[in-house]
Amino acid sequence: IIEPTTAPDSDFTWDVQEDSVTITHYSGSDTVCIVPKTLDGKPVTAIGDNAFTLNDTLTRVVLPDTVTSIGDFAFAECSALTSITLPDELTSIGDYAFTECSALTSITLPDALTSIGDCAFFGCSGLTSITLPDKLTSLGNGAFKSCQALTSVTIPAGVTGIGDSAFYNCTSLEEVVISANADLRTIGDYAFYNCTSLEKVVIPADADLTTIGDEAFYNCTKLTSITLPNSLTAIGDYAFFGCSALTGITLPDKLTGIGNYAFYGCSGLTQLVIPANADLTTIGNHAFYNCTKLTSITLPDSLTSLGQSAFYGCSGMTSIYIPASVTTIGLHAIPANEGLTIYGAAGSAAEDYADGDKIKFKEWSPTA
Repeated sequence: IIEPTTAPDSDFTWDVQEDSVTITHYSGSDTVCIVPKTLDGKPVTAIGDNAFTLNDTLTRVVLPDTVTSIGDFAFAECSALTSITLPDELTSIGDYAFTECSALTSITLPDALTSIGDCAFFGCSGLTSITLPDKLTSLGNGAFKSCQALTSVTIPAGVTGIGDSAFYNCTSLEEVVISANADLRTIGDYAFYNCTSLEKVVIPADADLTTIGDEAFYNCTKLTSITLPNSLTAIGDYAFFGCSALTGITLPDKLTGIGNYAFYGCSGLTQLVIPANADLTTIGNHAFYNCTKLTSITLPDSLTSLGQSAFYGCSGMTSIYIPASVTTIGLHAIPANEGLTIYGAAGSAAEDYADGDKIKFKEWSPTA
């Protein structure tokens, strides 16, 4: 077997900086490109924006160990690319760098990598596995969007945020693990939207996660288990919409708000635990709509507002305990099930609601 040789300088155009070179375009026609270490006697340190974009011939690229950055759209839509060797010192991959490289089945990310740009691997539909290095701190919006063959991912401890739509429509993704001692603060909007094979999300109890964004786990229909850390303060609108396999959820103490439609259609949910000392103040409109297996709910005395249709369609509910702190109860917030009893304080919003909807009411107050 004859190994390919380094591509000739004539296959490239480049910009010269003071002591380095950035490749700006590749014009070769070979199926394999081994990028030279030097051009004009200076080290090649960067693959520039759009340098290899739309090349439909290349199947393999080898980058020299001098390269530390890959620019935006650098290898975008290289439809035949099956293999790329990244250098050990690479620290950043730009926006859309490998978008729509549909033949790429695996890629080894170097340990030095700290940043993956927006939509960097968007549409890499053949990518089956990815190992994110420990030094990674930034995971961009849409980074692995529609990587439909990807089956699992571990988020390194240094990543502070999972970008919006980062794993959107990764329909083969089965497990997500957040590393121990994680610095993760946010899971972005649509982060795991329509990950229909996702069964398990592991978030360590000591994580610093504060926000789960809008539609973050929307339509994750196989999700059975997720542990929410004590640091969590906000669950966004539609966050777990349609997660019909989710059976139990324990809300953390510091959670202050549950968004509109947050757990809508979680028809497998049998247990909802809200700590008595919770900071929860609002439950949004339609938040637990059609959670048909919920039977009894005790709301904390921090709560002030129960949104419109919050528990509507919860056909299995037989009791709900509403503290006097709740002053606003939206239209159809509580289902008018036969046999349902509302427990609350005399003269409270809970009693007024029960009277108005002709639901059985019993006096009750939370124990100290």
